[in-house]
Amino acid sequence: MSFITLRQRPRPAPEPDKPAPRTATQSVATRIAPPYVQRARDHVRLGQAQVAQTLALMGWPRQLRWGWLQPITDAPMPLELAVHLWPQGRRQLKRDLGHRRTGIGADRLHALKGGTEMASDSELAYYDVTRFKDALEANVEDGWKVSIYCTIRRLPSAPARAAAPWWQPWKRWQGSNGLGELDQPADELRLTWDDARLLTFEHDQGVIATQPLARDPVREQRLVDTTTAAYTLPLSAISTGLEPAGAQADHWRPGVFLGVGAGLGLVEMDLHNAAHDNQFCVLAAPQGAGKSYLVKCYVSRLFLRGVDCWLIDQHPSEEYLAMCQRLGGTYLRFAPGGRRWHVNPFDLAPEGTTTDDRDPLAEQIAQVRALVTIMLAPAGSHLDPLEVAVLDGAIRDTYAAAGITDDPDTHGRTVPLMADLLALLERHDAGTLERQLAIRLSLWVRGSMKGLFDGPTNVDFAEPLLVFNIAHVAEDLRPALLYLLNLAIWRAIRQHPKPRLLVADEAWRLLQTADGAALLSALARTGRQYDLALLFLTQFLEDFLRSDAGKTVWHGASHRILLKQRVEELNAVRDTVQLSEAERQILLAAEKGEGLLTIQGDKDQPSKTVQFQVMASKAEDAMATTAPSETRVLRAAALLPSRNGHGR
Repeated sequence: MSFITLRQRPRPAPEPDKPAPRTATQSVATRIAPPYVQRARDHVRLGQAQVAQTLALMGWPRQLRWGWLQPITDAPMPLELAVHLWPQGRRQLKRDLGHRRTGIGADRLHALKGGTEMASDSELAYYDVTRFKDALEANVEDGWKVSIYCTIRRLPSAPARAAAPWWQPWKRWQGSNGLGELDQPADELRLTWDDARLLTFEHDQGVIATQPLARDPVREQRLVDTTTAAYTLPLSAISTGLEPAGAQADHWRPGVFLGVGAGLGLVEMDLHNAAHDNQFCVLAAPQGAGKSYLVKCYVSRLFLRGVDCWLIDQHPSEEYLAMCQRLGGTYLRFAPGGRRWHVNPFDLAPEGTTTDDRDPLAEQIAQVRALVTIMLAPAGSHLDPLEVAVLDGAIRDTYAAAGITDDPDTHGRTVPLMADLLALLERHDAGTLERQLAIRLSLWVRGSMKGLFDGPTNVDFAEPLLVFNIAHVAEDLRPALLYLLNLAIWRAIRQHPKPRLLVADEAWRLLQTADGAALLSALARTGRQYDLALLFLTQFLEDFLRSDAGKTVWHGASHRILLKQRVEELNAVRDTVQLSEAERQILLAAEKGEGLLTIQGDKDQPSKTVQFQVMASKAEDAMATTAPSETRVLRAAALLPSRNGHGR
C-alpha cells in the first residue's frame, strides 16, 4: 500500500511594522479609523498616534455665572468639551424631590430630638431641594440631568503612567488670572479640579461621550434646574453695556443678542440701558456687507421683548417687508398712485397729553414752518427772512380759521390741512409774495405728493411695528417726507413715552437740509427722555460725516457699528473715525456680517471695542436673507411672501 504525504509550505512571518494590505472592499470608516484601540486603566490608546484621557466634572461651584466654563474653553491646549443635557419629566421629578425632602426632613427632626446640630451640607441640601420643588410647582423651572466631560489628547511620547502631569498645567493656568476681560469673583468662576474625576477603564467611553454623537455611555449625571443648565453652555457673554448702579441696577437686564465674538463670546447690545448718556447707535456698512441683515435680526429680537419698533425703509426691493409680515406689523408704502397714507403736519397734541409747560401751538407752528421751508426752498438753499415771516403768519392764520388759538381749550378742535394753508395763500393777489409761495406749495397739495396732505392722519402710530417705505418717492422729495415722518414720530413719543426703537435708513439724506439735521440732532439728544432708542443706518459714511450735525451724532453715539469696509471709504474718514491700525485691518479683511462694535464709556468705565460676527437662527435667516438664490427657494417653499399683491 502506498501513501501520499502532503506537506504545507510554511508561510513567511509578517513584518511587525508593515500594515495589512488594503482591499477594495474596505469601507471608508475602516480606512479612517485607527488600526486598534488599546484600553488601559488611566488612558486609552488610539492606534500609534494618540493617547486620550477623559475627565468627568463631579463637583460644581455653589454659585454659577455666565462664562464659568470659560477657563476650560480658553485653555491653551487641544481638548474636547461635551455637555450632555436630558430633560426630565415634571411629574416624576416632583415625586422624587418630595421623597428626597421628606428624607432630609426626617434626619433634621432626628437631629433636633437628639440635641445635635445637623451638618451644613444637609442643611444646604434641604434648602436646594425645597427651592427646586417650589420652582417646579410654580412652573418657573424644569428639571435636567447634565453631565460634563473633557477629553484631552496627547502624543504617546511619554509612558502612560506619566500622563497625569500633562494636565497639571491646565490646573495651574486655571488658578491664574486667565479670565480675560471678565471681572467676576474667582470663587464663582474657577473650576475646582480636585472634584474632576479621571475615569477608570472608561476612557474609550469618554472619547465617545465627547464626540458629536449625542451618546453618553459614562452617565456621570447631575440633576439641575433650567437656569443652571443654561449656565453650563460653554459660552461667555461679552457685556457691551454699562451695568447701572444703585436703584437702576434692580431693573437692569441683559442686552439683545447680536452675534458671536472672538473666543465664542456672546455679543449683545442694549440701547435702552439707563447707564448710557444717550440711546442711539450709528451703523455704517457698504452695500452687501450685511447691514440690513443685522438690523432685521436686532429689530425682531427687540420686538419680541415688547419694544415698539418703527423703521424708515428707502430700499426699492422692500428689504423689511418679510420681517414686517412675519411679525404681524404694518407696512406703509408711500408711492404716487398707491394707497394714500396721510400724515397731517398740523396735528396738535391731544388735550391732557402735554406734560410740560411748553406752548403746543407755537411749537407746532414752528415745526410746520420748518417742513414747508424744506418743501419750498431750492436744494441747498433757504427761504429768505421775509418769506419765512409771511409763511409763519399764514400758518397761524390757518389755525385761527379752524378756530384754534393760544387758548388750550381750542386745541381739541379739528386741525386744518395743508390744502387749507394753500387756499389761504391763494386768496392774495397775483404777484404778491403769498401768491408766489402758493404756486410752489401747489406741487405738494395738488401734484404727485398730494396724497400725503389731502386728508387727516390715518397712520396709527400706536402700532407696535411700523415700516415706512419711501423708496418710490422721487429723490428731491424725500427730505421733506423724511422730515414729516420724523416730525410725526417725535410728536407720538412725547405724547406716550414708552420703550421704542426708531430705525432711520440712509439717515444722511435728512442731514442734507439744516432743518432736517436739527430734527435729527434733537431726536438723538433728547430721545432718551422719552425712552426712544435710535439706530441710524448709512451706506456712505463719508456723506454722513460731511456735515457738522453728522459728526456730532457720530461722536455722541453710545454705540457705533462698522461692518466690512472698503479701503477708500476708510481713508476718506480716517481723521473722524479714529481707528487703530489693527481695527482698520479687521474691517478690511472682514467677511459679510463681520465687524466692530464700539461702546462709549464714561468717567468710571472706559470705551471698548468688540469684534463680532452676526448670528441668526434658521427662522431668522429665512426672514432676513436677501440673496436672490435663497429668496427664490424660500418663496417656492412659501416661507416668504410673494411680490404680487402684498403690503398695504
